[in-house]
Amino acid sequence: MLKGDAVLTFAVPDASAVVPVLFKRGVGYRQTTVTDLETGEEISDCFAKCIALEDDAAGEADALSHESAVRHLENEMAMYEGAALSLQGSVVPTVVHVGEFDMGAGKQAVLVTRNVGNALCSREGKRMARTQGLLAVKKRVHAALRSLHEAGIVHGDMGLRNVTIREDGGVYLIDLGSASCAGGDASRDFELFDMDFNATFEAELASSGGNSFAKRPSPRQFLRSSISSISRLSVSGKMD
Repeated sequence: MLKGDAVLTFAVPDASAVVPVLFKRGVGYRQTTVTDLETGEEISDCFAKCIALEDDAAGEADALSHESAVRHLENEMAMYEGAALSLQGSVVPTVVHVGEFDMGAGKQAVLVTRNVGNALCSREGKRMARTQGLLAVKKRVHAALRSLHEAGIVHGDMGLRNVTIREDGGVYLIDLGSASCAGGDASRDFELFDMDFNATFEAELASSGGNSFAKRPSPRQFLRSSISSISRLSVSGKMD
């Protein structure tokens, strides 16, 4: 991670390069380059998450919401620089720069990480998952979660949107703003991810026999099957 002062350059070729983050209180730049002012070192292909440190124009309710978003980012920064430090580059993205900068409209807090593929909830992410094998991808995400938990971290907000996938098969856990090292139900991370994953890929998992939930009959199908079984039993009784 760059330790000194740095210059951030945001490439915005089109609207898709800028995305809302932090409960829509902040801005994310998909293509960011960071240049260290002391060494001249330049790191490109990064994702920058930014939010104004103060929102003086907001009403009381909006101010509380904005403050919550700032705390969310501060918690994520603390996780990356603390308990998740050893997981950078393997389980979570590598942090390039953490700091503040001024774009002329007040100070912004910024967290810059290496880009680590596409969100699993995106069209491209889903395509990669299908190409690489859904069950294999699911197992890799579970392995990443186990590593996170072994480091003493509970993610707290698992779903396809907070997992990225790359063409080389790598998967990463992102957005540690809700993460905690204060205990909690780690199994809930698996449950939330599996619910989202199974619902998204239900048809494919059912056809491959890889999702027991997807193979369960609907309540209506179960009722019809039960009625049919009872009818057969009644007929058999009369014949005896």
